[in-house]
Order: sequence, then structure tokens, then C-alpha cells
Amino acid sequence: RGLSDQRYAFVQALLRDVAYHMQLGTRLRRLHRLAAQAYERLYASDLSPHYADLAYHFEKGEAFGKAAAYLRKAGDQAREAYQNEAALSFYERLLAYVGKEEQAQIHAYRGDIFYSIGAYDDALSAYDQALKLGQMQEENARALADIARRIASVYVDKGAYDTAQEWLGRAHQWLGSQESPELARTLLLGAGVAYRQGDLNQALTQCETALDVASRIDALPEQAHGYRLLGTIHTGSGALQVAVEDYQTSLALCVQLGDLRQQSMAGNSLAAVYYYLGQWDKAEQTYLQSLEIAEKIGFVNQQATVANNLGELYLLQGRFADAETQFQTCLRTWQRTGFLLGVALSYRNLAQIAANRQQWSLAQNFLEESLRALGELNSRDWVLAEVYRLLAEVRLAQGDKQAAWAHCHQALAIATEQRIKLVESNVRRVMGQLYRSEGDWQKAETALRESLALAEELGLRYEQGKAWYELALLYQTWEDDSLALQTEARTQARTIFSELNAHWDLARVDALAGPKN
Repeated sequence: RGLSDQRYAFVQALLRDVAYHMQLGTRLRRLHRLAAQAYERLYASDLSPHYADLAYHFEKGEAFGKAAAYLRKAGDQAREAYQNEAALSFYERLLAYVGKEEQAQIHAYRGDIFYSIGAYDDALSAYDQALKLGQMQEENARALADIARRIASVYVDKGAYDTAQEWLGRAHQWLGSQESPELARTLLLGAGVAYRQGDLNQALTQCETALDVASRIDALPEQAHGYRLLGTIHTGSGALQVAVEDYQTSLALCVQLGDLRQQSMAGNSLAAVYYYLGQWDKAEQTYLQSLEIAEKIGFVNQQATVANNLGELYLLQGRFADAETQFQTCLRTWQRTGFLLGVALSYRNLAQIAANRQQWSLAQNFLEESLRALGELNSRDWVLAEVYRLLAEVRLAQGDKQAAWAHCHQALAIATEQRIKLVESNVRRVMGQLYRSEGDWQKAETALRESLALAEELGLRYEQGKAWYELALLYQTWEDDSLALQTEARTQARTIFSELNAHWDLARVDALAGPKN
């Protein structure tokens, strides 16, 4: 055959294949629709386990209205079960089949999932898309305000507090003064920002206002969040028993609601108070329960938070290797997600391990990294005060008393200004160490007794033990006759550290020289 005949044969074969596949495609679409309809008949009493299959078959059958309905149900089901990757997949497929108003809501859900797993840039992108689509329906002001509040929450975790405040301002403009769950949520986030910036009065006022709103409109999720935040504020001011009640109230509401995300957060906060109160077995058990929930739902930032707190507990128990593993894991997570406050806290905790090992230069390097992160945050809270306090201890150990005093005063100024009694107790203990190093026994005793009194007022058993240990060191070197005082201080420190199973501190007490004869 000639060339033209060969071309004709090729085209004819191609047309035949196209026609065949068109017929096959039509038949396949019909089969997918029949399969989906069979699912609907067979499982009519409970379709929920089959949402994903129904969505698949209707989508392949090009019955797009039905496909959208089941994709939405499958996405919601996966999101509520914290199956984050599956939920994202369903929602992204759904976007092709729905109008702009529903797309806005889907993008908001996608943002929530990205935020939960620590993908902050993806979360901001999804929220931005939701906001742009939502602005086409200006009458939906409450929805717009809630998206603005979600955006603010991402910036809070990124440590961009000024930007977060700008978005909260937009949310308040959209909401006005009408009471709603969205208003309560916005007030609570504002209270959280005020707390992180060290303004406890503003934090308390906004939190109580939010709780009043939530109570009047019977908004239980916002009440659960509000009591958890109230517990955090009370913890910061040293009202630990009140904080326990706040957290227990929040936890009970979370269980009632089946809200695993908030349940993990409330449990972690409650465990932290048990830790401060010296109830370490109860603290570890509650931390592990919180961590299990966070891992179950893929709540990445919360996993790091609980792991950090477990590390702090292991640190006080003298389990330095276990603590270091936890802190390094947290540091990597928070560096990846851009959570600067977490980065600062991780470096501060790694510095404490280095200080306990008398690796003073390493400890100083970690603390300087912590200060750099806090400087980017422009934050003035308990973490900054604790970094300065620990830096004072490190500089004292390195023989630079002038720098140690400067850092002590920086820490004390923040602690007293923000009424953070827990940190003030720690700072006054370091001041006692400094006075002792200068041979000023009376001032050293005064500072250490003030530290002890604050720790006793707050019920902080471990801090009481540390104050007694420093008093024992003081009385051991004091030139006056202090046999009885030295014996009392050693006995008190040993009793507390034995009770807490704080093995490293207990060994330090036992290593003290005996009383002077």
C-alpha cells in the first residue's frame, strides 16, 4: 500500500480506539453509579462507615452533586476523628464541586488541620483563601471574624504578637458588641496574647469577660477554653490550688464535649500544676495521658509541649539523659514549626542540664540562643525572667559576679512587675547565693528565707527543698555558731528531696560536709 493508505489505516484505528474507550467510559460511569446506589440501599440504616466509598463511586460516575455530599461527610468524619491526611484529601477533592460560600468554609477547615499539625504557612494560605471567598458575602460578618481570629492564632504560635493583635482588631470590628461564641473565642485569644506578653491584669480581665459571655450564651467549648486559660493565669500568679480547680473544670467540660484537642491541653496544664506542687507521680501520669491523646489526633505542637514538660520533670528527678532527649526533640519540632517561644524554652531547659553538669560555657551559649528567640518575640514573661535568673547562676559559677547581679536584677524586675511569685522565689534564692559568695551572711540568709517563704506560700515543695539546701550551704560556711540551723536546713532539704525522689539533689545534700564542731 501507498503512504496515504497507511495514514488512512492509522487514523481509522485511532478513531476506533477512541470510540471504544468512549463507550467503555460511559459504561464505567454507569457501573460506578450503580455501585454507589447499591451501597445506599444495602447500608441505608447506617451509611457513615461507607462515606468514602460512596464519594469515590459517585465521583467516578460523574454524579457530582452526590459526590460532593459524600465528600463533605467523609471529610467531616475524618476531621472529627483527627485523621488529618484523609480529611485534607476529601476536602481538596470537594473544592471542585461546590460554590464559593462552601469553599470558604472548606478552606477554613483545611486551615484548622494545617494549624493542628504545625504547618503554619499552609494554614495561613488556607485561611487567606477562606477570607477572600468569605468577603464576597459581607453579611456573614461572624464567619469572617472567626477566620480573622484563626489567622491571629497562627501568628500567636509563630510569636508575631503585634500581627496577631492586628488580626484580633479586625475580628472585633466584624463582630461588634453582640454576644456570640465567636466573640468569646476572640476575647480568649486576646487574653492569651496579653498573658504571653506578661500583662497578667489584662489577661485576667479579658479571660473573665470571655467566660461571662460564654456562660450567658451557654457556649460550652468556649467555657472549657476559658477555664483552662484562667488556670494558666492563676498558675502564673502563684494561686496553684485555684488553678487546679480551673483545670479540672475545663477537663470535665472537654470530656463532656468529646473535645480531644482541648482535653489534651487541659490535662497537660493540670499536670504542670501537680508538678509545681511536688505531686510528681500524679504529674507524670497526667502528662502521659495528655501525650497519648495528642499523638492520637496528630496534634504536633501539643506533643512537643507535653514532651517538654515531661523533660522538665525528668530533669528534676536527675534523669538528665531522658530530659535531654525530650528537650532536643521539642527544639527540632518548634524550630520546624517556627514556634519561637518553644524554641526559647527548649534552649533554656538544655541550659539547665548543662549547668547541672557544670558545663558553664555550653549553658551560657544555650541561654544566649534563648534570649535571641525571645528578642524576636518582644516578649516579657516568665520565660524571659527564668532565662535571666539561670544566666545569673551561670555567670556566678564562671566568677563574673557583676554580670550575675545584673541578670538577677533583670529577672527580679520582671518577676515583681508581673507578680510571678514562682520566679521571684527562684531569683531570691540566686541572690542568696551571690551574697554568700561575697561573705555577706546576713543578707544571704535574708534572701534565702524570702525565697523559702514564697515557695511555702505557693506550696512549691521542690523550690522549698532548694532554698533549704542553699541555707545548709550558707550555715556550713558561716563563721557564727550555726550548728542547729545547719542541721535543720540539711534535714529539711533531705526530707523534701527524698519525698520527691529528686535523686540528683538528694546526692548533693548528702555530699555536704558535716556540721562544724
